[in-house]
Amino acid sequence: MGSQGDKTLIVLNISGVPPWVVRPVQLYTFIYTGSCAKHGATPAYALNAIVQANFSGNGGPSGPFTLEKTAPIAMDALRSGDYAIVVRTSPADGNVDIFCGNIK
Repeated sequence: MGSQGDKTLIVLNISGVPPWVVRPVQLYTFIYTGSCAKHGATPAYALNAIVQANFSGNGGPSGPFTLEKTAPIAMDALRSGDYAIVVRTSPADGNVDIFCGNIK
């Protein structure tokens, strides 16, 4: 994560995208209040202006992939709050959560 004033740049490096996910890979990213163990029902922030993941290596069709997102909240606020980031497959791939990380 990188601070950009009142915004935060988030770079996600994702490996092991399930083989059943349609290529080109489209991944949706959300920030929820709470934690991975228990987060809110609706996201605090949906970071989905661009959903196509960039292939960033030669690890085969499973990745790795890179996503760059900008969250409309300052990095200090994200780190001091109670937030989790979730990466989800596209609606065509069933909206399956494939990654969750607590933001600290």
